[in-house]
Amino acid sequence: MCSMARKRRSDQLQATIADFEIPNAKSWYVTNFGPAGLETAALYGKNLKRSEQQFESQMIEFAHEDGYFSVKKQDAKIAYPGLVTTPEVFLAAWEHILMYGEDPVETPVGYFFFVDGEFRWDSTIQWVIVD
Repeated sequence: MCSMARKRRSDQLQATIADFEIPNAKSWYVTNFGPAGLETAALYGKNLKRSEQQFESQMIEFAHEDGYFSVKKQDAKIAYPGLVTTPEVFLAAWEHILMYGEDPVETPVGYFFFVDGEFRWDSTIQWVIVD
């Protein structure tokens, strides 16, 4: 994605981000979160395009840095206490070094579910970075 952003291939970047959408989101959220999933699915649908635009902007910002993505599997019940099932959950982060010799700075990108053999971004979770 960062390569697409560096090369200013906005259409390809947007298509890649759209591939992270949860298919049949309403059904998926209800299946995995029970009746409470209806509210989350509505929020997901309502904010999806805006969230994808923010995700694209973040990728463009990362493209100007020397860094890499890290992906770590999470305990689904800790990350999402309201789950009624246990889908695979991963946390993706952007890591970059501000100064040589220091530990990398980690910026959370988001949680991703592994759905039907593909990673799907949960855009309902917003990260607040405090410096």
